[in-house]
Amino acid sequence: MRPEQKLALINRAVTAMESGNAVPGDAAKWLGDALRAYLTSECLDITASLGLRPRRGGRFETPAALFRMRERDSLICTIADAVPATTAKGKSEACQKLITGTAQLQDTKIALVIDKLRREFAGDLPASARQLGRIIKKEGVHHRR
Repeated sequence: MRPEQKLALINRAVTAMESGNAVPGDAAKWLGDALRAYLTSECLDITASLGLRPRRGGRFETPAALFRMRERDSLICTIADAVPATTAKGKSEACQKLITGTAQLQDTKIALVIDKLRREFAGDLPASARQLGRIIKKEGVHHRR
């Protein structure tokens, strides 16, 4: 099971628990097995027990980092969808100009998305059109893990 699938199960379980509902069967079974392994010391690390421990050197593969990148990339794809370019290269170059502020769109909804992207992900914005292209084509690290 991929990390994003595990995170989805955890989110479903947490949402159910917060609302006072029963945890859905598949999430309950998986989460129960992982917690039991941790409680019985079969696995000494809860992230490893949940199967969410990143590989050595995988700082960007932690659940929080994957979630954050997925959110950032979703905003970037929303911007790319609004760009009138027809090629992936054209879209990524136009996105780069919009994100850096060297170009503007008249669409206020997209302006709000760009503002949110700059505000929430200022230190984690892609530096190049090439990197944006990989995000637009869904080739980021969280798509591989």
